[in-house]
Parts: sequence; structure tokens; C-alpha cells
Amino acid sequence: MGAVRLLVRDIIRFILIWFVDTLALLGTAAIVGGINIQAPPSVPNIVVAAAAALTLSIINLLIRPLILLLAAPLGALVILLVGLFANAIVLRLTALLLAPAFQVDGWWAAFLGGLVFAAIDMVLINLLTLNDPDSFYNRMVERRAKGQPFFDDPTDEGRGLLILEIDG
Repeated sequence: MGAVRLLVRDIIRFILIWFVDTLALLGTAAIVGGINIQAPPSVPNIVVAAAAALTLSIINLLIRPLILLLAAPLGALVILLVGLFANAIVLRLTALLLAPAFQVDGWWAAFLGGLVFAAIDMVLINLLTLNDPDSFYNRMVERRAKGQPFFDDPTDEGRGLLILEIDG
């Protein structure tokens, strides 16, 4: 029964974040002049925004890690810059997939739209405390730690994780 409850909680969290991303995309389209949501006459704009938010999330899931992985050996500043351009690339790809209902007019609009979308998304998620460490991520880490021990030594009473950060 506990697994079903966790699955339902994760599905609800996914739907909430999808809704927040939809609102952030609508806000971005209202603020940035080069990003337009033009739904067909029988479809509300929020449906197009929800489809764009879902497509944006899927593209982010597939492409963004690859782009950042290629930039990783080049240093932190390059990763930051590439991450900003990755937002623009993902917005443009989403616009290509959902044209003409979702349009991004040029790279500058995509770059500015990525910044505005990230800012609105961050504010809304923090207002709703969807990324509160005590709400989701902390429970996820605790679940993983209980279900998947780091090593199986029955004589050891203490388990832990050592994180070593090497700067330079």
C-alpha cells in the first residue's frame, strides 16, 4: 500500500510541476515579444501552453544533459553559458515541433525567453515549495538509502556516504 501512495504522490507532483511550467510558459509568452502562443480557434491557449510545456520537458530530459556533458570538461563558466544557450536551443526545438501553435521568433527571443521562463518557473516552484528539501528530495534520498544500502556488512552498525569535492 505504501508503494501505491508514493506513486500517487509522485504523479501529483509531476502534474503540479507541469501546471507550473504551463503557467511559466504563458507568462513568458506575455513578457517576451518574440514568443507567441497562437492556438487554433477551437483550442484554448492553455492547452497549447500545456502541450508546449510537456514537449519542453521531454526535450530538456533528452537533450540538455548531452549538451552539458559535452561542456563539462571546459569548466564551470562554460557550463553556465552553455546551460543558458541550451535553454534557447530547447525552446527553438519545441517551437519547431509545435509550429504554428507555439512560435519562437529568432535566437534572441529564445535566449531571453529561456531566462524569463527559468525565472518565472523558479519563483512559482519556490512559492509552492515544490522543491522544499523536506518535502520531496529529502524523502527520496531517505527512501533510496533505506532500500539500497551502500554495502552489505551485517556487522557494521553505521552506514554513511562520503562525498569528496575536489576543486581545481
